[in-house]
Amino acid sequence: MVGLMKLLTQRLPKEHNVLVLGNALESNELRTQGFSVLGSVQGLENKSRTLGNRLRRAIATKRDYLLAWGWNSTVAVSGIDTTHQVIGFVDSIDAVDIPEIEVDRVIPTTWTCGELMKKSTRNAQTVMEPLVGIDAKTLVVDSRSVFSGLQIPVNALLVAIVNDVGKWQEIVAFVVKMKSLEIDVTVVVSDSYVFYSELYFALEEHHLATNVRRTMGGIRLIDVVHAAAFAWAPTSIVHGALEGVLDLLSASASGTPVVASNKHAIAGVPTLGPRIAWVSTVSELSAWAAELVKDSDRISSKGLEIAARVRSIASPSKFVEGFQLRLQ
Repeated sequence: MVGLMKLLTQRLPKEHNVLVLGNALESNELRTQGFSVLGSVQGLENKSRTLGNRLRRAIATKRDYLLAWGWNSTVAVSGIDTTHQVIGFVDSIDAVDIPEIEVDRVIPTTWTCGELMKKSTRNAQTVMEPLVGIDAKTLVVDSRSVFSGLQIPVNALLVAIVNDVGKWQEIVAFVVKMKSLEIDVTVVVSDSYVFYSELYFALEEHHLATNVRRTMGGIRLIDVVHAAAFAWAPTSIVHGALEGVLDLLSASASGTPVVASNKHAIAGVPTLGPRIAWVSTVSELSAWAAELVKDSDRISSKGLEIAARVRSIASPSKFVEGFQLRLQ
């Protein structure tokens, strides 16, 4: 989402300043990426409106728009007493405990998210049509460097896990199933995957701990996606959480085949979601992966078809155009 935020702010007709919900280190990281950062406000959750009150004090001047990037930011600016027009761009949402949101407009990424937001706003008309985009990525590391850097056997079936809250139980079941089919598979999660310890020790009990890796040494998950046989987004382990829609679209746009649980929020992306989110069980995924090993060209060609579709509806230029239309 940071890439899309930078893309949009560069094209806004007026200067766009950033206020970070976090610490000074995160503020400095954004400054190095070319953002005009006003400063930071400590806190991630808006308990008892405390974070919102801090934000209110930090915003001293009148602006045309106040754009909240992400669910936590949207909750934080909800009900803020300013002359701003407040707009929230929401990629993920906790569907279990949704507070009532008081903003002028909400831009969701999926129909699923949009319907949930309509139930939590005083006026359903404030929820815009879904808008998706893909980040403009920098140069991707060569595939051979990915295998070498992560010490993955060159003959292994490489699978990139694109969901930082994906069920570790599903990943374990998949690795065990592929082992029973005598297919050597290595799954790679990002360094921010929440349940890495649970995943590692569960695989260790099956003597399969060597079949999992975590991104490190400058290798990003998008680099792994480009080198992988396919990318997979398991079911979110946090009940009701809709996570990683934009990340999954970016992975799909790379041309690598992408598979997601049909319970994933990506299923709600207009016209495209069901083509990515179709797996209902680990056994179904394992059977498909076995077919991929036998006939990679056919499945890869389908991945390229979907990638072309993703680029056509979620390109950076389309995203900027769509966002600007929703600001009017």
